[in-house]
Amino acid sequence: MLSVLVACYNEEINIIPTLKEIKKTCSHCKINKFEIIIINDKSTDRSKDIINEYIQNSDDKNIKLINNETNLGYGGSVKKGMKQANNEFIIWVPGDNAHKEKELSKILDYIGKYDVISTFYTNTQTRNKFRQTFTEMYTPILNFFFNLDYPYYNGVTLIKKSVLDKISIFTDSHNFTVEMWVKIKFLKNVKIKFVPTLLDERLTGANAFKFKNSIKVLFNTIRLIFYYHIYRYLK
Repeated sequence: MLSVLVACYNEEINIIPTLKEIKKTCSHCKINKFEIIIINDKSTDRSKDIINEYIQNSDDKNIKLINNETNLGYGGSVKKGMKQANNEFIIWVPGDNAHKEKELSKILDYIGKYDVISTFYTNTQTRNKFRQTFTEMYTPILNFFFNLDYPYYNGVTLIKKSVLDKISIFTDSHNFTVEMWVKIKFLKNVKIKFVPTLLDERLTGANAFKFKNSIKVLFNTIRLIFYYHIYRYLK
């Protein structure tokens, strides 16, 4: 039923707690058929060894590790995991243990009722000030340019594999989901649900949101704006 993709870069402290939260969530939501695909994005710490040790000492046969030979970025790693997913529904969860069982369960409670289920965070004040301000500005800008009304674009998302198969995502940075949402807009009869959740985010040490990545976000956004309006014009 469910494929869980966990992208991991230098998460030697957080990756095992993340896996345990995922397993707790599946148990709580009575999801018996699931696989966990971990994509180690060429970590330079002990993440790879820790994951291998966990798999070897676990009775679970549904955990798979993919080791990237080069660093692909968060989006590139998730997309690589998508190609290996075998189940009807796919969800991606960062390997930083920021999403606990109680919050992940809010998403899985809707599995089978919607085609796409995503999150927005109601405790954004816990984020560092730069990221909080960026998000508060970024989301309305995206809604304006893409004629959408979404509360958030980069939350944990569960999606039917059949929907993913209809779109192509080229973005490899952590905002690859923006491209996903823009292209879903052009599909017909896709049922979407946004769920409010709480984020247990670390304030230091996060890898996804750096100034260099912000430049990539800006570049990708501009590219998508051109794509969106050219597509609408040609259509």
